[in-house]
Amino acid sequence: MNMAAIILGVSLGTRIVGFAVMRNGELVNYRIKCFKERWTKAKRDTIVTYVKKLDEYYSITAVAIRACEPIRSSTRLNTLTENIKKELGNYNAKVFAYSMVTVKLGLGIPHANKKGLMEFIAEKYGLRRIYLKEINNRHSYYERMFESIALAKWCVMENEW
Repeated sequence: MNMAAIILGVSLGTRIVGFAVMRNGELVNYRIKCFKERWTKAKRDTIVTYVKKLDEYYSITAVAIRACEPIRSSTRLNTLTENIKKELGNYNAKVFAYSMVTVKLGLGIPHANKKGLMEFIAEKYGLRRIYLKEINNRHSYYERMFESIALAKWCVMENEW
């Protein structure tokens, strides 16, 4: 019997985290989660626990996580990424780290900037209303959600799930 490939896309930030779940290549859930409190070890553990709960709920088979860019990431974000990789690896989920440049090129996004990525994902998955809301926001809010969807989609395509 062929098991369903369930991919969790995760775009991490120390304040806003984007999540997307794909089952057999179909988007089944997406969201952002805000962690507003100041950075502490407890906050890091809260984010890791939240991701583990998603893993338990959906029985994730693979995780596509946004790779930290050395120039643009902090020690806290690097530590958070490594903790999530370690925890989900313990649950038998395959963990893949992708740079957003790789994802954008792999998906064939014509304008490889953040707005181009969001527009591409919005058109593909019927998220135009959220996209329009985001481009009118003063501060980016849904950007990580769009990134997480792109990460999950690229993981599906690259691994032929």
